[in-house]
Amino acid sequence: MNSFDLLQHACQDHQSYPENLLRKGAVEHSIREYKEFLNERSKHNIFQGKPSPQQPSKIRVWDRFDGEQVFPTGPHVCKSEEDVRNHFVVNGRKDPRCRIIFLRPSHSRAPLNFSREMFSTVLSYHQVMAQFLDISLNFGTTPGLNIPTAAQHHWFHHQEFLDLENAQRYAIPQLGRSGLDIQYCYNLWGVEKSTDTTRLWEIRQAGIYHSLDLENGRATWIHVKAYNPQKLLENRIREASTASRRHQDIVSDSEHLQESLCASLVIHLNIFEWAREGWRQYILHWEIKLEQILTKINNAPINKAEMALSGVNPAISDVLGSASRRGTWSLKTRANTLDSVTVVASPTISSSPRALSPIRTNTILSNSEATDGKYIMKDAHQGIIEESSLHVLEEFKFEDLQYLHYIASKFREADMVFELNTRIILEVMNYFEGLVKHPLISEDIRKGCDIALADFSQHTRSIISCFGIYRTRIATLLTLLEDGRSLFYATTQFRDVELNKFSASKMENMTIDMHQMTADMHDSTLKMEKIAEGTGKETSSMHTITLVTLLFLPGTFVATFLGAGFYQFPNKAGDGAGDVAVYPLFQPGFFALFAAIAFPLTALTVFFWFIGPWIWRWAQLAELMQRLSQWRWKHLRIPDEESNLTPQVPTAG
Repeated sequence: MNSFDLLQHACQDHQSYPENLLRKGAVEHSIREYKEFLNERSKHNIFQGKPSPQQPSKIRVWDRFDGEQVFPTGPHVCKSEEDVRNHFVVNGRKDPRCRIIFLRPSHSRAPLNFSREMFSTVLSYHQVMAQFLDISLNFGTTPGLNIPTAAQHHWFHHQEFLDLENAQRYAIPQLGRSGLDIQYCYNLWGVEKSTDTTRLWEIRQAGIYHSLDLENGRATWIHVKAYNPQKLLENRIREASTASRRHQDIVSDSEHLQESLCASLVIHLNIFEWAREGWRQYILHWEIKLEQILTKINNAPINKAEMALSGVNPAISDVLGSASRRGTWSLKTRANTLDSVTVVASPTISSSPRALSPIRTNTILSNSEATDGKYIMKDAHQGIIEESSLHVLEEFKFEDLQYLHYIASKFREADMVFELNTRIILEVMNYFEGLVKHPLISEDIRKGCDIALADFSQHTRSIISCFGIYRTRIATLLTLLEDGRSLFYATTQFRDVELNKFSASKMENMTIDMHQMTADMHDSTLKMEKIAEGTGKETSSMHTITLVTLLFLPGTFVATFLGAGFYQFPNKAGDGAGDVAVYPLFQPGFFALFAAIAFPLTALTVFFWFIGPWIWRWAQLAELMQRLSQWRWKHLRIPDEESNLTPQVPTAG
């Protein structure tokens, strides 16, 4: 069975990738680990992504065959396993001079936009090194968590098959493969503007695989990157692969190899440039956010606080004075000063929405009073200090500290990306500088690539230098951030200490007021006791008067009734000796006159006494109704001349 038949069998057994590789390039247990890694990621639906309306394609293939100067106008799109087999395995054509395969998930955390069968068939047909799984399977998210699987992991793997004897064994003339080839893969991280409205920038990775036949110069590229509507990197790679082509026809394999080597260097430079672009705006974006918070912290009016606290504890005054004069403050350098503060307070930040005001509380406040809604503190040495005049510190919220930590994490993430990108780019540059010196590379090819390699090295070192500048800038920003965070802690600590003192002083004044109120209540109680005692004496007098009145009331009634003329004594003559007693005679006419006048008058008096409150209430209600009627007449009445108007309908024109 020749190598071509073995390749056909490997493509049929694509599920066993990478164990089906003809030349594994790694020890057996490493191959088994990669297969287990592929199976594990497959269980977590890494290949179950569905294309979005903005990204309908799955695997895009650009081929430039022998005799073609440029790529076709559009790629070949493989949407199923059958499409992949028909395009790669079944057609039986030679490999193109340059083939670029683009694998594009919707975003860095999305599953790969194709099935495992399609993926393993492509890798099996091109005999892609197993280490490429380290890069391609790090897209998507960790199972059960919405976090990236590759937290800025960087890889650079390479393997060379340069043994002439083994090359003849594994050569596949039907496909134009000589068996002498190099393979390498790596990934870099760059920053791009996000299509998500919730965040402006997003750090994304790009994975690259490249194989190059060192005899005829046939090249295969596999590019894995999240979807970008502009397809910037895809277009750059496709254009760079033809940028170094000569206008005249190339007939020899050595010329093809030289062209492929030069094109490879240009493609790598485009990828390096992509990894460098955007970071300036990204750092500037977070620098502006940081500056907004640091300005708020550094401009805290500590000097005004010191003026309001001229008699404050010297330790606190020293802490704030030094911090305000330097603009930044370090917990390490002022640790002893903080320890000398008499009131212990942890540097926790209050989330109260109102600003907290420092006040002078080193002396006991004698009294307090409220005037026009303002709480006034009276100090024995400095007169009156109003609370409203002590709002000299700006509002510091816990969200500000959280945002500082978030900005710091973004800076550290970018710094890590710069360091790892620098390492990968250096490894790629050193790899190519060593490759051109290999004995299999002829002197003519080496000389033909000297200029391209020199340009490649120069541009690469320039990109590395740019990363170094970005790292220095981030280190400076992190230092400013730490200083601002320390000053934030100091300011909030001072604020909390003074709040505690102010609250204690208020409680002391409230206690004094409560004592005064208690004394006043005691005096009032004594007065009430005296009033109750006097009321008791008056009540006893009223009881005495009532008793005397009740004793004399019956006799008074009888005497009045008999003396009213209802009864008259008859007139008689005589000296009065031995006369018989004569009783008075009742006069009905007099009584009738008395009853006709007294009884109705009494009834009328009782009637008015009973009906009087109701009459008063009715009068109040009548007055209210009259006022309501007047208001309605004034505000709601429609004039007669307006009510008689007929609305006019406007006519056209």
